[in-house]
Amino acid sequence: RPSIIRSNAFDRMIDGLRERRELGRFVSATLDQDVAQERETAVGPREVEGAVLVSDLRSFTTISETKPVDDVVGMLNAHLEAMAGAIHAAGGKIDRFIGDAVIAAFYGESPAENARRALSAAVAMRRAHERRLAERRAGGAFEYGMGVGIDAGKLLVGSFGTSERMERAVLGPPRELAERLEADSKKGRHTTIVLSPAMIELLGGSTVGFEKVPGSDGWELVKLPPEAGA
Repeated sequence: RPSIIRSNAFDRMIDGLRERRELGRFVSATLDQDVAQERETAVGPREVEGAVLVSDLRSFTTISETKPVDDVVGMLNAHLEAMAGAIHAAGGKIDRFIGDAVIAAFYGESPAENARRALSAAVAMRRAHERRLAERRAGGAFEYGMGVGIDAGKLLVGSFGTSERMERAVLGPPRELAERLEADSKKGRHTTIVLSPAMIELLGGSTVGFEKVPGSDGWELVKLPPEAGA
């Protein structure tokens, strides 16, 4: 009997992962289009100025091991859909979902505009997350945290791999630093949105409204700006 229950739970988890893959395909349409154009023109990966946003959930391994599978899959799919919507609305291109993490890129505009859009997406993601938590709290569901790291600079965008398997990707130092800043956001005390010094410079150079993260080069956004029309 336990093996049957475990098998059914595993099947539901697989179904949830399929839904997430389809969601990734939908929201990544603009990046996929870029890659398709590269294949047609045989240009290959190209260097662009852009910003990379990395977001991750807190203690997801513990959550996945201690909560019912259906609850975890439902939470994760709803969370990723909300995050993807915020990124897409800000003009971002989702590179990939890695487990509970989201990696997105913002390029095609001026460096300052790319940075502004990345921060705008992070703010919208935080607001969406807070709305989700309020709904889950009201329904008695378990809560969860998230963090965001953002850096900007030169990126390589395109398809990488072998003749047998090509995969679209956004690579470069900004992605690596954004991942580290997301990890540093665990030390944050406010919005857990952490920006690199390069992002601060592109946004005007002022650290007013930001707080240095202890033991990190990152700056945490202290307070979400008022919503438009509020």
